[in-house]
Amino acid sequence: MDNRKFRVTAFAQDSRTPVFASGGFRSEPNARNFLRRQRRKIRSGELSRVVLHRGEWGSKRVRIVEDIREWSEADDLTVAHTAFDSFRELVHAPGGYRPSLDVSDPDRRKLADYYDKEQERRFEPRRVFRYS
Repeated sequence: MDNRKFRVTAFAQDSRTPVFASGGFRSEPNARNFLRRQRRKIRSGELSRVVLHRGEWGSKRVRIVEDIREWSEADDLTVAHTAFDSFRELVHAPGGYRPSLDVSDPDRRKLADYYDKEQERRFEPRRVFRYS
């Protein structure tokens, strides 16, 4: 098995069994592009989860790189509670920007958690300024 390959695995609603798994991508950007094209299937309810990972799904050595289910929800929350058009745009904001969110609202708290988790995954020091 080649652990250098990125793979995409998709799951149907209420299922832990994969519906499909990609053969593998050599580069992470190609795998991410394929992953993002699956968003409409999640929004329509056709799929419940699409995951970008390294290694064979089900093995102990799998490393999840991105879970599109979280990004879809984070996109919705970002559009609803910020001036950004997408969660990706918020995460990659220039100039060292970090959001300030009132975490007394459960949706904003969830967005703050998604943001902090993604910045931690990217080894970025930026975190949400939380207040209530």
